Amino acid sequence: MSRNDDFSFLSKRMEQSNAETEFFQLYVNNNYVDALTEEDQERDSILLKFEQRIWKYDFENNKDDIKVFNSFHKLDDNTEQYFMHDIYYCDASQSELIHSISCPPTLSFRTLILDKNNYIKFGLPIYYGKMIRLYPIKEALVSMYISDCIRRVEKIELLDFFYEKKAYYYNNHSDFSVSHRSKENDLDAIPFGNYFNKVLYFSEKEISQRFTEALDVVESFLIDYDSIVKYLSQTGLGLEIHGQNLLVVIDNNGNSIHRYLYRDFGNCTLSEDFFKKNSDIEVYYKTHFDFDFKLTRQVGTYKSCVWTNIRLFIFGFLFYNLDRYQSIYNLNFNVYDWGDNILKKCDNIKEIY
Repeated sequence: MSRNDDFSFLSKRMEQSNAETEFFQLYVNNNYVDALTEEDQERDSILLKFEQRIWKYDFENNKDDIKVFNSFHKLDDNTEQYFMHDIYYCDASQSELIHSISCPPTLSFRTLILDKNNYIKFGLPIYYGKMIRLYPIKEALVSMYISDCIRRVEKIELLDFFYEKKAYYYNNHSDFSVSHRSKENDLDAIPFGNYFNKVLYFSEKEISQRFTEALDVVESFLIDYDSIVKYLSQTGLGLEIHGQNLLVVIDNNGNSIHRYLYRDFGNCTLSEDFFKKNSDIEVYYKTHFDFDFKLTRQVGTYKSCVWTNIRLFIFGFLFYNLDRYQSIYNLNFNVYDWGDNILKKCDNIKEIY
């Protein structure tokens, strides 16, 4: 679909509500964007306002049209139902489908909530922002592979993950694959980007009080993140933490309880040692997946991935937004000096920083 196509088939406003979707539209007003034009803003805001649907796929009558890859650990998933994003269905498929299901969106427009614990990620053949949101099957398989590896490491209470159950694609459209993800608890969580924006921009409190509370949120997060960095160094996992895929677990009042959920491993890295410890998983993928499965880009050092997160997410998102806020309202506060001092107090971060 082109940039100017009619999106009227997304015709029903969202009626379902949950902790994540109640906050998800806040990100539309975030300042950290890549020179979004008025046309982009108008089109994207329309997309974000409407309900999204997925279509059940009639697998029994269309077995030749879909290629399925199951995870190494064979998570509980006995369903024979497969799903296609509404937008993808309208544009790219000639498959026979059965009825649609209303699915709340997340901060990621292509990641939809199937039920309380299960999410599905799709590729989209539309422009959203500045690009078409492809989801190649190679990326889906890498994400599922890293998910399989992570299931073997000792967990910490501070951080848990969405696990990948399966990946598939239709009719050789390998750039528009689908991943099934599940979390293993019923805790409510929202993307960190939404949580941060809620405190800084969406409050009836005084400007200076919002700013003070946002500083507290960031400082508290950096202390937590320092412990996460220590965990990553011990496991050998390079986690691409950012405001969309890192979710903050919240209490009934919408406040962080200092626990986090992470989803989407497609751009994460594995250390050489961690990779070698999971050689049987790699053999399983190469044996059972008739696809060119390679992990070259994912095997390296966790430190480079963590540093990228510090540079892009902490500096480029958190500090940039705080600095812009105080500049607009003339609060005369040096955000970067403040942040620099906090980061240097974090024993695990400062080794990389």
